[in-house]
Amino acid sequence: MNADEMKQVLYLFDMWQDHADSGEFYEEITAVRLAIEQAEKQEPVELNNLRDVHAAQGFDGTWNANQYMCGLFNGLELALSIFENREPVYKELVKLEQTHTDHPMRHWDKTCPACVAEAENQEPQNEHGFC
Repeated sequence: MNADEMKQVLYLFDMWQDHADSGEFYEEITAVRLAIEQAEKQEPVELNNLRDVHAAQGFDGTWNANQYMCGLFNGLELALSIFENREPVYKELVKLEQTHTDHPMRHWDKTCPACVAEAENQEPQNEHGFC
């Protein structure tokens, strides 16, 4: 039962007690009031779920796997910071210098990020871009 439903029950108890003119249900009414206070203090399940997903996304190897995963973490961080009324603490990927460690003979390899980056930065051989 959520806090609003409990408030309705309390209202009905109070209304009935006014007509009965007896304190016969004092303990029950006090228990309902206490339950309402506790229900209002509890955080929504969704907020706890958001915290769990945020924590899982924050592990090394997850948030820093690529730009998309970093952006996903930062979006979750923004959402959580709004609920917690604080400034977000974003993560940023550090771009590492690419090397040819996969193939020390330094021949061009289309699966090597360093080779691809070098090829993109080279000027074309002639005005048409062909060798």
